[in-house]
Amino acid sequence: NYKVALMMIDIDDFKNYNDTLGHLAGDLVLRELGRIVKTYIREVDLAARYGGEEFAVILPYTENEQNNIVVAKRIQSAIAAVKLPMETENISQVTVSIGIAYCPYDAANADDLIEKADIMLYHAKRTGKNKVCTSLDKK
Repeated sequence: NYKVALMMIDIDDFKNYNDTLGHLAGDLVLRELGRIVKTYIREVDLAARYGGEEFAVILPYTENEQNNIVVAKRIQSAIAAVKLPMETENISQVTVSIGIAYCPYDAANADDLIEKADIMLYHAKRTGKNKVCTSLDKK
């Protein structure tokens, strides 16, 4: 009976990194994002790679939803500061889009929570990328 947040993080235009800089450079970006995420979350939180260039962070005991937004924005800033192994004219910075959903506000079970966080992530991508979107924005 405690509040839980789920943060979905996706690297914007990741295919472009791999195609332009190579898969080794893409792998470096993924590892750096994982390191950054672990740096900015609490010990009780759980971060995991969720798919190709997507990460999920489970944030239990979420009493202040605004704190999750602050953490998400810190992760965004830190990943944007990453120096790429080589820069090209069309890639100079790594950005991420982040969607956050909350239980029990948005979902009664894990599947619904994942779906809602994913919806918020795709909303961030559709509305300009390099954004944090949360279901609370709509309330």
